[in-house]
Amino acid sequence: MLTRKQFLITLAACGVQAAPLELSNGPFALNVSAGPHGVWLNRLIAKPVSENLLLANPEAAVLRSGTAILPEGGAWFFSVLPESGTVSRSLSSIEIHGIQLGPESAPIARENWLLTIDGTTLTWRIDRQFLRDIRIVADRTPALVIRTVDRNGFLQIPGFLDIGVLLEGAKMFPLHVGGTEQYEALSTQRRQVIRFSPSGLTLESTLETGLFSFAKPFADGTSAYVVLGSETVDRTRGMETRTAAARQRQRWTLRIPETENLPFLLELPDQFLASESRSFATVHNQWMGWLFGNNPASVPVLQEVAWFPMIQSIYPRVAATLQPLEKELLFFARNAVEQDGFVMPRWGD
Repeated sequence: MLTRKQFLITLAACGVQAAPLELSNGPFALNVSAGPHGVWLNRLIAKPVSENLLLANPEAAVLRSGTAILPEGGAWFFSVLPESGTVSRSLSSIEIHGIQLGPESAPIARENWLLTIDGTTLTWRIDRQFLRDIRIVADRTPALVIRTVDRNGFLQIPGFLDIGVLLEGAKMFPLHVGGTEQYEALSTQRRQVIRFSPSGLTLESTLETGLFSFAKPFADGTSAYVVLGSETVDRTRGMETRTAAARQRQRWTLRIPETENLPFLLELPDQFLASESRSFATVHNQWMGWLFGNNPASVPVLQEVAWFPMIQSIYPRVAATLQPLEKELLFFARNAVEQDGFVMPRWGD
């Protein structure tokens, strides 16, 4: 095991620039940046998606995939690796010890990360110890910042069916970060099936502790990113106290179920029909992110509501499909219809 300083010196002696730590085994590929300016995942690929799922902005800590703490009366503190921190890597794991959160002169907590990939399973384990008594407003233990839009259009929109989550903007928990208002909703359901559209990638997500969290910035239309992860503070009950020497442990498992990620392959003599069928499958997958998932990236606008009966017509009339569609329609009725009966073309929450 090397200290961060020894690690960088070793790379320099070999004529190699300080590169992120990397793991890859086919189903998953990821790399982690670790240094005094932050510790975060800046790349994650899960088959069948070929592009990076993460929005990695080295200049904006809130847009990094990692851990953070928001103490009472203060600003967000994100994970960094001081001189005393250590890193190690094997073919299947990355281990980082001595990660620090809080002011350099008086850190709030210290934590260790263990990232492993085993077949179609990615596990992210975090062991955190608080160094002093403190009241916290929110935390991330941990979070992935998923990029959903770029200049060329939509990338991958995550959706998950948890109809117990409150989607109404007024009932979300507003977080003001760097002048940008983030809206976060929490769920007690630690097991989620996250489906990405339009690729159809499915990730089975399991959290060992805490609340399932998803958040987005305010946007007219589809947000450029959403944040998936875990939170230990239920802000409906106010802030929570952490005492010196108190420990937290989180284990987040993301698994690619092989039977649910088969690509849509269709070869027909009629090339036009084959092309139209593939186009329909792509559109269908993308719309599932809006209609059957608690997708915080966007909400349906007027012209999109016409898809509801068309989508319903290809699914059985059972609770698993009727309940989420009813939730979406009620959400639309509450938030998109004026008191005089006129329907808004777009709305903000």
